[in-house]
Amino acid sequence: MPDHTLVVAIVLLGVIPFVVVDAVSSLRAGLDNDFWAQPLEAKLDRIPEVGGAWQRLGIVWLFIGLLLASGFAAFSFQLAEQGEGVWAALGFGAFVLAAASFLPGAVLMVATAAAAAECR
Repeated sequence: MPDHTLVVAIVLLGVIPFVVVDAVSSLRAGLDNDFWAQPLEAKLDRIPEVGGAWQRLGIVWLFIGLLLASGFAAFSFQLAEQGEGVWAALGFGAFVLAAASFLPGAVLMVATAAAAAECR
């Protein structure tokens, strides 16, 4: 079987444009550290003003999670082929658990905060 290290690297590096888009969009919309330090009521007042950037924040993190999961899965298969199956499984399992708890929380945060902001 051919070595697919380059493909794995490209998939994992494919995360970078999404992180840059997220950072630039968030900073331009004012979703910086000052925004996150505010109390919930102040955030809910600000979210309708930056609605598009707020929605992008949630969508981009889904793509980041999918790309990382794909890259780490492929990397785990490569490690398993080299005889490091236990470490590959442990590492990938830890990532899947972390992603499975982070991504639904991020999606719920974006969706519920946007809905709460519209109801105010």
